[in-house]
Amino acid sequence: MHSEANYALGLLPKEGECWKGSSDFFEQALNQFNQFISRDTIAKDLADTLFHLEEYKVAAILYKEFLSENSKDLSLLNRYAWCLYQTGNIEEAKSLYLRSKELSLLAGEYYQKPWETKVLLNEFMPREWRKPYYGLALIYAREKRFIAAQGELATA
Repeated sequence: MHSEANYALGLLPKEGECWKGSSDFFEQALNQFNQFISRDTIAKDLADTLFHLEEYKVAAILYKEFLSENSKDLSLLNRYAWCLYQTGNIEEAKSLYLRSKELSLLAGEYYQKPWETKVLLNEFMPREWRKPYYGLALIYAREKRFIAAQGELATA
């Protein structure tokens, strides 16, 4: 029950975006036997919390593990790529952003549906679909490929 209690206590500050308080509780929850909540659920919340705390090296380790299980999750791809970018692994970040961009384009084509569906999608998905363009723009600017960077920003 200690793990479950720590996990629940971690969710409370997370809702208020008090990330430091959350990370401590999630770490404690992971370090104890848990009968009801999967370790993946706890670790995912810990990874997201570490991401918000800008502890990118540790978050990247967790995201990499999750990505191996779900290679088409745009949120995971984008967060992992951002962690890599922030820790100086630019080429690996670039390859992940390119993969995310490709998946975003495929998702956009798939969801070319009637007006009602487009309105719904505009509310929820486009933000995640735009992230690879922003990431690539930063990388291209760093590479001094300013026209390519402008193209990515224009698309976003």
